[in-house]
Amino acid sequence: MATQGRESVTINAGPEAVWPWIADLDKHTSWSPKPYRVELLSGEPGTVGARYRSFGAIPGDKNHANEILVTEVDHAKRFALVATDENGTTRTPTP
Repeated sequence: MATQGRESVTINAGPEAVWPWIADLDKHTSWSPKPYRVELLSGEPGTVGARYRSFGAIPGDKNHANEILVTEVDHAKRFALVATDENGTTRTPTP
């Protein structure tokens, strides 16, 4: 299984206001609690089939890399992806 982590936050805003911050992986760098960067490898940003590479800090690895594939987009309802690193694959959100 890929390296995993979990963060929780309450956002006092509706789905339409929050959606741009979820579906645009480039924006994740502005709200991540740890140093993080992402680059689009192929496809259209925030669409099914888009591929990204991300780099972020995890315990023991300050520049941990993941390959990301967007697998599902249901505007303002669901954004799912598969992240793969040297430890395996993680699907989020989980089914």
